[in-house]
Amino acid sequence: MLANTFCHIPGVGTTVEQKLWNAGFHQHQHVLDADNLNLPIDQGTLKEHCHSSHQALKQGNSQYFMKYLPPKESWRMFEHFKDNVAYLDIETNGRRNDPDQVTTISIYTGKAYKTFVKDQNLDEFPKIIQRFKLLVTFNGKSFDLPVLRMRFGLSFEHAHIDLMHILRNLGYKGGLKSIEKQLGIHRPETPHDLDGRDAITLWRNYRRSKNPKALETLLAYNMEDVLNLERLMIFAWNQKQEMLPSHLQKNLPPPKTYRNPYQPDHQLIEQILM
Repeated sequence: MLANTFCHIPGVGTTVEQKLWNAGFHQHQHVLDADNLNLPIDQGTLKEHCHSSHQALKQGNSQYFMKYLPPKESWRMFEHFKDNVAYLDIETNGRRNDPDQVTTISIYTGKAYKTFVKDQNLDEFPKIIQRFKLLVTFNGKSFDLPVLRMRFGLSFEHAHIDLMHILRNLGYKGGLKSIEKQLGIHRPETPHDLDGRDAITLWRNYRRSKNPKALETLLAYNMEDVLNLERLMIFAWNQKQEMLPSHLQKNLPPPKTYRNPYQPDHQLIEQILM
């Protein structure tokens, strides 16, 4: 998709991009090979940015597209960088202005997972997250990434897709659990009624009682968030494909089911939800 994208180029929005596609310029290389575009576009600027985009793709430079793509078009980065993606979600202690508020972090790559827990291995997170070129979150732009910047001093040079905004653009409103329900996405381990406030309760239970079941239940909840982010990302990608010209459409298959590695204590969940 990125090789077919022109809306990140100055002076080229989605309307002009559509005109380029209609005129047969489906890829950056098509523009670079053309002698005359015969369109009301500054040809020099267009060719310069097509060359830069072509090079960025060859070099795997996700940050280039993050810098220039309109936020509502950030979904276009997914296919090219999906083999180097981290689906990410955090939980906190509920104290908004506490620099040390992060309690757990879960990341999932589509093939493997990693969790980080406060006072155990949380400080390993900055080194590991730098391995990835693309982050996918839900409301991460306003919550997860600012909190992680405050906690670790990270600049986050990654490309980033915030699914909350992409899904809202598709007409799906509400929080993560609400949208999962709307799309019929099931949570096999933790109920949809469990939310961020309950995650805070689980952490406090664990800190107070050192109950390992409380921590594992929290990790199960946190992990289900990131496992479902992959399903939502591919759903959003395929929905966006339907809005493209047919010759540019490329649907992705549903992700393979990945079993949550953590087992929650359902009796503890029932007590929390009472």
